[in-house]
Amino acid sequence: MGAHAYSIARDSEKAILATVRLPADSAAAKGLPAAIPIALATLLATGYVALIVVGLLLPNYSKVDQSGAHIAQSSEGVMYQNPAYGISLQTPANWMIKNDAPNYILLAVRSDHACTVTLQPIAWSPMIGLSSFKGQLSYQFSKSKDLTGQVIDEQAAILSGLNARDIRASIMQGQKGIIEHHTIARKGMTLYDLCTDELAGGQEGAADPTCASDFSFIRKNLVLPH
Repeated sequence: MGAHAYSIARDSEKAILATVRLPADSAAAKGLPAAIPIALATLLATGYVALIVVGLLLPNYSKVDQSGAHIAQSSEGVMYQNPAYGISLQTPANWMIKNDAPNYILLAVRSDHACTVTLQPIAWSPMIGLSSFKGQLSYQFSKSKDLTGQVIDEQAAILSGLNARDIRASIMQGQKGIIEHHTIARKGMTLYDLCTDELAGGQEGAADPTCASDFSFIRKNLVLPH
């Protein structure tokens, strides 16, 4: 009886399997269209080429051209002009302007050495925003061995008619406290950094009113290319 039951079950299984029909071709596995990886590869290649082109077009300010620069003093103040870059700046009469630093346009110092101003051009990629300058400044402070400094605040500003950022920092150099302002504005692939330094007062962030007045005069009489 067991053998007979097994025989009936096998015949029933064969009959069921005979009714099953498998598809002739299995469905092809679906994947990304070929256009997507091609587009991504093209995008990466284009970005790489763009970085190379921008690098080649960036100006070189390792040595600022001072060949046509002119400094003149009058009763109204000290005037600096550099036609090679289309830049001019005027300070009050009790200031002195020097332009012998290789990568700075000028250094201006008041007669009592309580206030100083520097103007520096920096090659700046259009792909980088002004906000990254603050990070670079903090990084420089962290790596410096001669001083300690920290960024205090940042606010919008105008420099020679250009939208700018004013970054204020507190610096300690030995026992001497300094308040430093970096007013930065970009034109094309150049970032202009007008940096003012003054001796700090008794409270952190205190400003010398006479330095502040001179700085305002200098900012007002700075002309950058547009």
